[in-house]
Amino acid sequence: QSIIIMKKLYALAAVLFMGVTAFAQTTYNVTFQVDMGSATINANGVHVAGSFQGWSPNSTSMTQVGTSSIYSTTVTVSGGQLEYKFLNGNAWVDNESVPAPIQVGTNGNSNRWAVISQDTTLPAVMFGGAAPAGQKAIQFKVDMALQTVSSDSVHVAGNFQGWDPAKSQMVNFDGVHRYIAYMNETDTAYF
Repeated sequence: QSIIIMKKLYALAAVLFMGVTAFAQTTYNVTFQVDMGSATINANGVHVAGSFQGWSPNSTSMTQVGTSSIYSTTVTVSGGQLEYKFLNGNAWVDNESVPAPIQVGTNGNSNRWAVISQDTTLPAVMFGGAAPAGQKAIQFKVDMALQTVSSDSVHVAGNFQGWDPAKSQMVNFDGVHRYIAYMNETDTAYF
């Protein structure tokens, strides 16, 4: 009987270990970057606020990268969808106005967004802009509400990512699947 008890304890320990390991693997490091361009930096610094930290405008400060106009911070987040905005300061009156073409756009939501499934460095977009300096953003949208979505989800392919659909899984926000691609300003997108 003691052997049976020991086996059960070992099985329980194994399950607990696997559960803790699986839980630990659901968080990722995300590096947020914003290019402040020639803006005068607020005396309270540059911040990012979002769903990953309770939308607190003053709790996640960003640090200037060398002498560049880029500010950056790395945080640990749970995997999945997140929304965020940058602030030139530490109060909501200092937040950026995110351009409509890249907003989440559901329920009047005007936030930036990303889907995190691994450690990720987000591009250094211009503060209040749609893309990194010298680039443009294209948001692809497809309404799949009347379709059966594959277990592999929905993907888009084009010259902006080497025609490889595995590189660009679209994200479902309220039945509308979305993906943002960044391209040089003078390039034409084919998909």
